[in-house]
Amino acid sequence: MQVTTENKERIAPFKTLSKLPTWLSDNKDLPKNATVRYVDLGSTQTFKRFMSVHTEETGNKDHSLRTEGKEFTGVDTWAGYLHLLEVGDEKVIKKIKADTKTQINDIMKTYKEELNGYKFDVEGQFFDIGLVLANVPECWLEPEYTPKEQVQVELLLDGSYNCGVNKNTIIKNAARILAIAKILEDHDVQVNIKMINGMKEWDTDRYNEIMITVMTLKDYNEPINYKKLSSFITPAHFRRGIFRIMEFQSDDLAYGYGCQQNFSDMVKLHDAKTIDAIEKKLFKKDK
Repeated sequence: MQVTTENKERIAPFKTLSKLPTWLSDNKDLPKNATVRYVDLGSTQTFKRFMSVHTEETGNKDHSLRTEGKEFTGVDTWAGYLHLLEVGDEKVIKKIKADTKTQINDIMKTYKEELNGYKFDVEGQFFDIGLVLANVPECWLEPEYTPKEQVQVELLLDGSYNCGVNKNTIIKNAARILAIAKILEDHDVQVNIKMINGMKEWDTDRYNEIMITVMTLKDYNEPINYKKLSSFITPAHFRRGIFRIMEFQSDDLAYGYGCQQNFSDMVKLHDAKTIDAIEKKLFKKDK
């Protein structure tokens, strides 16, 4: 698999990496001869600062700046998107808080016996990011341990979905992820949550290149921030924010913005079955 680092200077301070992470370097969802551009968008704060100052026309179609089509972009205007990044979505915040509380209760009831007195050990509890859906006993977790053997779990969310996905579905599934994170942290497991967005067939000159971005939504030492998260579980993140990144990566989007590249071995905000699988892997004793 070829890795490209072209045009990395055009979207500073983001990093276009020359080496792919383990979960991506041999991913079965990518063609063997795929060219991949992997862009680390850093934290939500870094992303927000970049978006707030890069509002000029780029010479592309600039779909990220369009002023119509709320169904498509999630908000009416670019100014509305910047406001969303700054203050979040009050309705989403309220709903995701309520849904997360409900999901915590549901998980606690479903796995009451397993969670009662349960201790997450170093050995036997975690699996490499991987291939559950291919019937391989792996999980979407990558454990890391500090010298004090502090267990840390990284959750990778596939945040790319088409315009037909219902926003309420995304909110409900995001709440389930946050409920899982809260229960893990209540059992002394630190949780990191990253959002992955994949785009393919997006550039005229590099039609076969797949661009993948990663952003940290919640770091290990951060509490769950509903206001911040509400800005990134809406269609606006993909169709304004990520489209904006694409516009700064390319001089020619004549073939359009392509389509999403999904990964079968990730937790998907639009697919509840992937969240069912990770719940069972984490909380049932008969792993």
